[in-house]
Amino acid sequence: MDEELEEKIVNYLDSLGQRAPLERILLYSLLGASAAGAVSLSALVPGLAKLFSRRGRKYNYWSLRRSLKNLQKKGLVAVDQRNGEEYLQTTDKVSFESRGIFQENALGEVKIRKSKAWDGKWRVVIFDVPEKLRKARDRFNRKLKQLGFICIQRSVFVYPFPCEPEVIKTAEILEVNTYVQIFEAKFLSNDYLLKKKFSL
Repeated sequence: MDEELEEKIVNYLDSLGQRAPLERILLYSLLGASAAGAVSLSALVPGLAKLFSRRGRKYNYWSLRRSLKNLQKKGLVAVDQRNGEEYLQTTDKVSFESRGIFQENALGEVKIRKSKAWDGKWRVVIFDVPEKLRKARDRFNRKLKQLGFICIQRSVFVYPFPCEPEVIKTAEILEVNTYVQIFEAKFLSNDYLLKKKFSL
Protein backbone atom coordinates (compact mmCIF):
# COMPACT_ATOMS: atom_id res chain seq x y z
CA MET A 1 0.00 0.00 0.00
CA ASP A 2 1.55 3.33 -1.05
CA GLU A 3 1.92 6.25 1.34
CA GLU A 4 -0.61 8.46 -0.47
CA LEU A 5 -3.34 5.85 -0.22
CA GLU A 6 -2.46 5.11 3.40
CA GLU A 7 -2.79 8.82 4.25
CA LYS A 8 -6.20 8.98 2.57
CA ILE A 9 -7.41 5.96 4.52
CA VAL A 10 -6.09 7.38 7.79
CA ASN A 11 -7.93 10.66 7.13
CA TYR A 12 -11.07 8.72 6.29
CA LEU A 13 -10.86 6.70 9.49
CA ASP A 14 -10.27 9.83 11.55
CA SER A 15 -13.26 11.58 9.96
CA LEU A 16 -15.62 8.70 10.81
CA GLY A 17 -14.13 7.63 14.12
CA GLN A 18 -15.08 4.21 15.44
CA ARG A 19 -18.46 4.18 13.69
CA ALA A 20 -17.27 3.46 10.16
CA PRO A 21 -18.66 0.17 8.77
CA LEU A 22 -15.81 -2.10 7.74
CA GLU A 23 -17.28 -2.83 4.31
CA ARG A 24 -17.44 0.87 3.61
CA ILE A 25 -13.79 1.39 4.57
CA LEU A 26 -12.68 -1.62 2.57
CA LEU A 27 -14.55 -0.46 -0.51
CA TYR A 28 -13.07 3.02 -0.22
CA SER A 29 -9.57 1.56 0.19
CA LEU A 30 -9.99 -0.79 -2.74
CA LEU A 31 -11.20 2.03 -4.98
CA GLY A 32 -8.03 3.95 -4.23
CA ALA A 33 -5.69 0.99 -4.51
CA SER A 34 -7.20 -0.34 -7.73
CA ALA A 35 -7.37 3.01 -9.55
CA ALA A 36 -4.79 1.76 -12.05
CA GLY A 37 -6.23 -1.75 -12.32
CA ALA A 38 -6.73 -4.91 -10.27
CA VAL A 39 -4.90 -5.14 -6.96
CA SER A 40 -3.52 -8.23 -5.25
CA LEU A 41 -5.50 -9.40 -2.22
CA SER A 42 -2.29 -10.41 -0.47
CA ALA A 43 -1.01 -6.85 -0.86
CA LEU A 44 -4.20 -5.04 0.14
CA VAL A 45 -5.85 -6.88 3.00
CA PRO A 46 -2.86 -7.51 5.30
CA GLY A 47 -1.80 -3.90 4.81
CA LEU A 48 -5.23 -2.67 5.81
CA ALA A 49 -5.32 -4.94 8.86
CA LYS A 50 -1.99 -3.51 10.00
CA LEU A 51 -3.17 0.04 9.34
CA PHE A 52 -6.37 -0.48 11.33
CA SER A 53 -4.35 -1.89 14.20
CA ARG A 54 -2.10 1.17 14.28
CA ARG A 55 -5.16 3.43 14.35
CA GLY A 56 -6.69 1.59 17.29
CA ARG A 57 -9.33 -0.25 15.24
CA LYS A 58 -10.45 -3.72 16.38
CA TYR A 59 -10.68 -5.21 12.91
CA ASN A 60 -8.42 -8.13 12.01
CA TYR A 61 -7.43 -10.00 8.87
CA TRP A 62 -10.33 -12.44 8.96
CA SER A 63 -12.96 -9.77 9.55
CA LEU A 64 -11.56 -7.95 6.52
CA ARG A 65 -11.82 -11.13 4.48
CA ARG A 66 -15.46 -11.60 5.53
CA SER A 67 -16.30 -8.01 4.57
CA LEU A 68 -14.63 -8.51 1.23
CA LYS A 69 -16.77 -11.60 0.66
CA ASN A 70 -19.90 -9.57 1.40
CA LEU A 71 -18.87 -6.91 -1.11
CA GLN A 72 -18.33 -9.65 -3.67
CA LYS A 73 -21.82 -11.07 -3.02
CA LYS A 74 -23.30 -7.60 -3.51
CA GLY A 75 -21.61 -7.38 -6.87
CA LEU A 76 -19.41 -4.44 -5.87
CA VAL A 77 -16.09 -6.28 -6.07
CA ALA A 78 -14.85 -8.86 -8.58
CA VAL A 79 -12.18 -11.42 -7.69
CA ASP A 80 -9.94 -12.86 -10.38
CA GLN A 81 -7.54 -15.81 -9.94
CA ARG A 82 -4.13 -15.36 -11.55
CA ASN A 83 -1.35 -17.89 -11.03
CA GLY A 84 -2.72 -18.86 -7.65
CA GLU A 85 -3.11 -15.24 -6.55
CA GLU A 86 -6.40 -13.39 -5.92
CA TYR A 87 -6.80 -9.99 -7.60
CA LEU A 88 -9.55 -7.54 -6.71
CA GLN A 89 -11.25 -4.88 -8.77
CA THR A 90 -14.36 -2.79 -8.27
CA THR A 91 -17.26 -3.39 -10.63
CA ASP A 92 -19.31 -0.91 -12.66
CA LYS A 93 -21.98 -1.08 -9.96
CA VAL A 94 -19.65 0.53 -7.43
CA SER A 95 -19.63 3.93 -9.14
CA PHE A 96 -23.01 4.87 -7.66
CA GLU A 97 -22.56 2.97 -4.41
CA SER A 98 -19.25 4.68 -3.66
CA ARG A 99 -20.32 8.24 -4.44
CA GLY A 100 -21.51 8.91 -0.91
CA ILE A 101 -18.25 7.58 0.54
CA PHE A 102 -16.09 9.97 -1.44
CA GLN A 103 -18.48 12.87 -0.89
CA GLU A 104 -18.47 12.40 2.86
CA ASN A 105 -14.69 12.20 2.98
CA ALA A 106 -14.22 15.18 0.67
CA LEU A 107 -16.75 17.32 2.53
CA GLY A 108 -14.90 16.71 5.77
CA GLU A 109 -11.82 18.33 4.27
CA VAL A 110 -13.64 21.57 3.32
CA LYS A 111 -12.95 24.23 5.94
CA ILE A 112 -12.98 28.04 5.91
CA ARG A 113 -10.10 29.99 7.37
CA LYS A 114 -11.60 32.90 9.27
CA SER A 115 -10.05 36.26 8.47
CA LYS A 116 -8.68 38.41 11.28
CA ALA A 117 -10.68 41.45 10.22
CA TRP A 118 -13.98 41.87 8.41
CA ASP A 119 -13.78 43.74 5.09
CA GLY A 120 -17.37 45.00 5.34
CA LYS A 121 -18.70 42.66 2.65
CA TRP A 122 -21.28 39.92 3.03
CA ARG A 123 -20.94 36.66 1.12
CA VAL A 124 -24.38 35.52 0.08
CA VAL A 125 -25.09 32.00 -1.14
CA ILE A 126 -28.38 31.23 -2.87
CA PHE A 127 -29.42 27.93 -4.39
CA ASP A 128 -32.40 26.33 -6.06
CA VAL A 129 -31.68 22.62 -6.15
CA PRO A 130 -34.53 20.54 -7.66
CA GLU A 131 -36.51 18.09 -5.57
CA LYS A 132 -35.01 15.09 -7.40
CA LEU A 133 -31.69 16.06 -5.77
CA ARG A 134 -33.20 16.57 -2.35
CA LYS A 135 -30.58 14.53 -0.48
CA ALA A 136 -27.73 16.50 -2.03
CA ARG A 137 -29.59 19.74 -1.31
CA ASP A 138 -30.04 18.81 2.34
CA ARG A 139 -26.37 17.90 2.67
CA PHE A 140 -25.35 21.19 1.07
CA ASN A 141 -27.62 23.00 3.51
CA ARG A 142 -26.10 21.18 6.48
CA LYS A 143 -22.53 21.77 5.29
CA LEU A 144 -23.10 25.52 4.99
CA LYS A 145 -24.35 25.57 8.59
CA GLN A 146 -21.32 23.53 9.70
CA LEU A 147 -19.06 26.07 8.00
CA GLY A 148 -20.68 28.84 10.03
CA PHE A 149 -23.16 30.33 7.56
CA ILE A 150 -26.41 31.81 8.82
CA CYS A 151 -29.63 31.15 6.96
CA ILE A 152 -31.57 34.40 6.50
CA GLN A 153 -34.38 32.80 4.51
CA ARG A 154 -35.03 29.56 2.68
CA SER A 155 -32.01 28.60 0.53
CA VAL A 156 -30.25 31.89 1.26
CA PHE A 157 -27.16 31.85 3.49
CA VAL A 158 -24.81 34.61 4.61
CA TYR A 159 -21.18 34.66 5.77
CA PRO A 160 -18.94 37.68 6.44
CA PHE A 161 -15.54 36.38 5.32
CA PRO A 162 -14.07 35.17 1.99
CA CYS A 163 -15.39 31.68 1.30
CA GLU A 164 -15.98 31.43 -2.45
CA PRO A 165 -13.56 28.50 -3.08
CA GLU A 166 -15.00 26.49 -0.20
CA VAL A 167 -18.61 27.03 -1.28
CA ILE A 168 -17.82 26.14 -4.88
CA LYS A 169 -15.90 23.05 -3.78
CA THR A 170 -18.78 21.90 -1.59
CA ALA A 171 -21.26 22.35 -4.43
CA GLU A 172 -19.00 20.46 -6.84
CA ILE A 173 -18.55 17.56 -4.43
CA LEU A 174 -22.32 17.21 -4.06
CA GLU A 175 -22.81 17.75 -7.80
CA VAL A 176 -25.17 20.70 -7.35
CA ASN A 177 -22.82 23.46 -8.54
CA THR A 178 -25.09 24.39 -11.47
CA TYR A 179 -27.83 25.32 -8.99
CA VAL A 180 -25.70 27.44 -6.65
CA GLN A 181 -24.80 31.13 -6.83
CA ILE A 182 -22.50 33.12 -4.56
CA PHE A 183 -21.99 36.87 -4.59
CA GLU A 184 -20.74 39.73 -2.42
CA ALA A 185 -22.99 42.43 -0.99
CA LYS A 186 -21.98 45.65 0.72
CA PHE A 187 -25.45 46.24 2.09
CA LEU A 188 -28.03 43.98 3.72
CA SER A 189 -31.07 45.36 5.48
CA ASN A 190 -31.12 44.74 9.22
CA ASP A 191 -27.57 43.45 9.07
CA TYR A 192 -27.01 44.63 12.64
CA LEU A 193 -28.53 41.29 13.68
CA LEU A 194 -26.02 39.43 11.55
CA LYS A 195 -23.15 41.51 12.90
CA LYS A 196 -24.24 40.58 16.38
CA LYS A 197 -24.42 36.87 15.57
CA PHE A 198 -21.01 36.93 13.90
CA SER A 199 -19.53 39.12 16.67
CA LEU A 200 -18.44 41.78 14.18
